[in-house]
Amino acid sequence: MSSFCSEGVSPRIFETLYNLSHPVVKATVKLVRDRLLWPGYKKQVAEWTRCCVPCQRGKIQRHTVSTLGTYPVPRHRFDHVHIDLVKPLPPSRGYTYALTCGDRFSRWPEAIPLKDI
Repeated sequence: MSSFCSEGVSPRIFETLYNLSHPVVKATVKLVRDRLLWPGYKKQVAEWTRCCVPCQRGKIQRHTVSTLGTYPVPRHRFDHVHIDLVKPLPPSRGYTYALTCGDRFSRWPEAIPLKDI
């Protein structure tokens, strides 16, 4: 048997129950229903569950996948170079960034540590 609670308390109750294991919508609704109820709880719980940022980040299989680009094969060194800035990294001797470069022809990689960008 469930108890009723006010709408002002419901977000805190949801967070407490949901943060235990981040269950899917159906399981979260059951988890809440077994303990407390408030008007419109199913809709609110479903919305809150779907808006959970850590859960969205973890659902990698649902992200859209872009097709890989096709590039002409380079004929010489430095015809095609990939450059990227990696940030922020754990500090090491004051360096927290890295400039990475890779030549497609020779496949030679370089990583240059940077203190600031």
